[in-house]
Amino acid sequence: MKNTDLPKIPPAKVFFPEIDLRGWLRDELAVRQTRNKKYSLRAFAKSLGLSHAGLSEMLAGKRRITTQNVNRIARALKWDAATTASAQASVAFDPLNFTQVPQNQVDQLTEWYFNVIMELFLVEGFQEDPAWIAKTVGISESEAFEALQTLVRTGSLARDRRGKLKVMDFKTTTIGNLRSAQVNRRIQKQFLALQSRALEEVPVEDQSSMALTIAMDPADLTEARKIILKAIKDLSKLLNHKGVRRRQVYRLQVGLFPLTRL
Repeated sequence: MKNTDLPKIPPAKVFFPEIDLRGWLRDELAVRQTRNKKYSLRAFAKSLGLSHAGLSEMLAGKRRITTQNVNRIARALKWDAATTASAQASVAFDPLNFTQVPQNQVDQLTEWYFNVIMELFLVEGFQEDPAWIAKTVGISESEAFEALQTLVRTGSLARDRRGKLKVMDFKTTTIGNLRSAQVNRRIQKQFLALQSRALEEVPVEDQSSMALTIAMDPADLTEARKIILKAIKDLSKLLNHKGVRRRQVYRLQVGLFPLTRL
């Protein structure tokens, strides 16, 4: 099995998360209208430096929020640099900025090691060789070879001008795809099994295992998801710092689920 046997298929698109700026704008409008029942959407748009029609479509989820929009809002509301940067980061995860992953791709990317292999391309000493990938990830050589073929076929990987495979950076999402929820459930179970094994086999100094058990109001779950997502974004930014040496692939597993049946 030579890597030259992999099909040279043109790139497609591959995945990811949710946003809070649009929700903040809706909440801010509601607060202003509570203070002044005559306060209009037109007045709100003017205060933000946006057009009435444009803001209306943004709030309705019919128009994406651009970084230019964020900059206008930041100037109008006199946001500091940190707040502006946070808002700009949030619109990068706006679902309207992502292309829906086609059903056939969702059905093909069903194993935990697909994402691991894509991250492996960034690791020092990476070898585009199914045997090396298999040994490094802990799968069979045939699974590694089939995974590379699938990742090329779905557009997650593509060959550059020199014929070397590279990871394609496309902004796509599986949100709203019911089949993707089933596939994601399967993959999550696979990762949980791997995490359980790591607790037994991986040295304590090479892993981090933390948890929180707390009585809470289920109504706070939406806000909790936002906080968890922000923490994941911040951690991703920290671990992708300038000059980082990528020597291993790690998995951050976060779950928030009920333990009682009340």
